[in-house]
Amino acid sequence: MTKSLLIFDPVFPPCSHLPKAERQKELRRRQRLRAKARDKGYAPLVGRPLEWKTDCWPAVDTSEAFLAWFRWALDQLGNPVLPDLEWGTSYRNDAILLRDHLIAQHSFSQPPELPNGEDRLTVRELLVRLIGWIEATDTRQSATRDRSTRKAERLTQVSDDATTRLLSLYTSGVFDGKIQKACEVLTSDLTAGEKIQAIDNLIPIPPTASAETLAKVLNVSKTTVVNSPWWTVNRRGKKAEEIERRASQSKERARRYEVDR
Repeated sequence: MTKSLLIFDPVFPPCSHLPKAERQKELRRRQRLRAKARDKGYAPLVGRPLEWKTDCWPAVDTSEAFLAWFRWALDQLGNPVLPDLEWGTSYRNDAILLRDHLIAQHSFSQPPELPNGEDRLTVRELLVRLIGWIEATDTRQSATRDRSTRKAERLTQVSDDATTRLLSLYTSGVFDGKIQKACEVLTSDLTAGEKIQAIDNLIPIPPTASAETLAKVLNVSKTTVVNSPWWTVNRRGKKAEEIERRASQSKERARRYEVDR
């Protein structure tokens, strides 16, 4: 069952003064009331805010939760499900409290003029207007977010297109093929070592590429790169070959020096 965005926590007066039979009857009635709230999908019992008047309030600080409260309060006024809950002054005070919070914390504009009064019909009209206010504001904010998202996507696409054209220019068309495939390798499920090897097969990795650079490209640690088979062959192996080559050159120079003497 989908949980409501409301929290239900009625405060009952003490009943210890009642005769035993009446006290037990009252406790059973309260249990039924809580059970009915649970069946309706209200959230678990928690401590109520000190400034709250009614027995239900939003479980989270979102306009969606506040909208759920307004609809719940409207439902109670029209067809009470929880008969012990107050209406009138409490509902009006809590509605105004939520309105002020939305304006202060969620950048909501001022709502339309609200009716004054605490009778059932007036409070009902107040709730209806506030529900319409939240729905209209959410729609506008959603439309604004959608426009911002579409604009960001267009800018990203323009940037990607420009990058593609420039890379194609400087790589003589390689970008459209091999680099694109290398990008697919980079986002695949291969291991880091397999990715390095696959990318190197497509486009030879420059000798100047350090372990730190490769680690950033692959989003792994430097140790992972250094311990990969590709690094062992193409960096450690090349380094060993370079050391051996230099040693051989030194020996050859020494031999020639002896001959010249």
